[in-house]
Amino acid sequence: MKTNYREINTIEGLDTAIRKLRHVNRKRGEELKAMIIGIKDIYTPRALVTEGFRRATHTISFWGIALNMVRFTRRLLTKKK
Repeated sequence: MKTNYREINTIEGLDTAIRKLRHVNRKRGEELKAMIIGIKDIYTPRALVTEGFRRATHTISFWGIALNMVRFTRRLLTKKK
C-alpha cells in the first residue's frame, strides 16, 4: 500500500502520490480532531478539580473530621445551657 517515491517518473504518478498523501493526511487530521474532542470532554475544569481534591485528600480520615465536628458541636451546645 505504501508508495515507492523513487519509482515516480511522470507527472501523473506524482499527482497520484500527492492525492494519496493528501487523503492520508486528511484522514489523520480527522482522527486527531476526534481524539482532541474526546480529551476535552474528559478533562473539564470540574473533573480536574475533583481529581485533584481526591488525590490530595485520600489520606485524610473523613470519619475523624466528622467525629471532631460532632464533638465541637456538642461542646457548643452544652456551653449555652
